[in-house]
Amino acid sequence: YKNRKELMFMNKNNILEPKNKNINLENERIVYTVQEVAALLHSSPNYIYLLIEKGYLPALKLGSIKILKTSLQKFLIDNEGQDLSDVNNAKILEIIR
Repeated sequence: YKNRKELMFMNKNNILEPKNKNINLENERIVYTVQEVAALLHSSPNYIYLLIEKGYLPALKLGSIKILKTSLQKFLIDNEGQDLSDVNNAKILEIIR
């Protein structure tokens, strides 16, 4: 979408709502909280903070720590096939059956 504001209108309760109810604004999100990333990755917030501290996952502070959607996508692509169970000792993922 060219301009997100074009997609929104202020309702009678002064709350922004999508003009088209078929638009899913969740797809428009560009930042996530640590808790949201933890939920998306089926992990804990502490583990996400560790990934940030160790430099695996870029983040920024906007009141609280946030992760850009693009940074999360890049992290997942760059680390596919890696075992990050121990972030101090990342290694190639081994599948033992």
